[in-house]
Amino acid sequence: MNDNSFFPISDSMEMCTSQNFVISENTSMTITSNQNANYEIIAINFLIQFTNNSSQNIINTFYHFDDNLLSSLTIHSNNFSQLFELIGSIALLTKLLELGITTIKYHRWTHTSQPIEKHNIHILFFGNIEINNKYYDFNSSFVLDMSNDLVKVKNYDIHIFI
Repeated sequence: MNDNSFFPISDSMEMCTSQNFVISENTSMTITSNQNANYEIIAINFLIQFTNNSSQNIINTFYHFDDNLLSSLTIHSNNFSQLFELIGSIALLTKLLELGITTIKYHRWTHTSQPIEKHNIHILFFGNIEINNKYYDFNSSFVLDMSNDLVKVKNYDIHIFI
């Protein structure tokens, strides 16, 4: 075992070196600029606005969502999970209000993001949230659509661990 690596590697795998991978000298490589070079800035700005609006009132997040939003809300409690598949931003906000969720305050969160195609960004977002003065872990995923002047969430998946 290799004790110096984060992931344990078996002795047989340690034999893999760059000499096992042959790259032809004739292989061409093209470097192009990323059309979504500012996607990370867009993702961070979106998350800051979204978390600030959500901490005031869940209804304040409404304008972030596309009218035809596809969303999944999963609540995990003990060994049971309850999934709500919702179509439309109104359906999501209505379900949150039905569950008694009027504000979600985000604490100690982090994210990763990556561009998808020309006008979309995928964000993984996770950390701790406060709902009705109780703290829970969460993870969620957004797909942002940037095809218009406004950035809108077209897909949203959130998991809350109670």
